[in-house]
Amino acid sequence: MINKRPAISRPILLDYMKIKVRLYGGLKLLFRKKENEEDYCFVLNEDYTLEELINFLSLSGKTLIVIINGVVCNDTKVKLKDGDIVSFFPPIAGGE
Repeated sequence: MINKRPAISRPILLDYMKIKVRLYGGLKLLFRKKENEEDYCFVLNEDYTLEELINFLSLSGKTLIVIINGVVCNDTKVKLKDGDIVSFFPPIAGGE
């Protein structure tokens, strides 16, 4: 008896991207991480949006300041790109 593997006509290619997420203020308390780690790295589908990331992180419904690669982003429909750094801040208040 000879074991034959089924022939694959073409490789299955899946498009993924790697992004970094940074949390600040009280948002840091939502996730555990090693003491010396600053970023969370995620591998996501290539067409992931900011809104999907917010939902994935269970941050929907929270008031957030979002910065992508150093630029404030108010559009949750924006598509993320490979290598993006997404920072989440809680609302900032206080002072005199």
